[in-house]
Amino acid sequence: MSRVLIVDDNDSIRRLVRKILERVAFHSDEAHDGVEAIERLKQNKYDAIVLDLMMPRANGFAVLEFLTTQQPEALAVTIVLTADSTRWDDPSLSGVAGVVRKPFAIDELLSAIRVCCGSDQGA
Repeated sequence: MSRVLIVDDNDSIRRLVRKILERVAFHSDEAHDGVEAIERLKQNKYDAIVLDLMMPRANGFAVLEFLTTQQPEALAVTIVLTADSTRWDDPSLSGVAGVVRKPFAIDELLSAIRVCCGSDQGA
């Protein structure tokens, strides 16, 4: 079973993504900010990471910096979620699997996660 880390400070978005993933048989963990995400990343390996950029304590860019220096292979399975149109083409997002714009289409996000996991799981 593929394992996905959902990182977003918005409880509703985390719950929504988790329920979607559960319905298609993915296992998921949640982090409410970048600090918690980095701790989870130190402890576990994930097949996909869904990462919000704008969060308290440590934002998504701090998580991307951690991945770049500590787990560069995980950048290729990181999907960034953002509503900030000025960030969609940010050079610091190079190397990530994709950028999904908020509000997102469920099918678009699920498709990106499936690509990261390298399977038809939940199809």
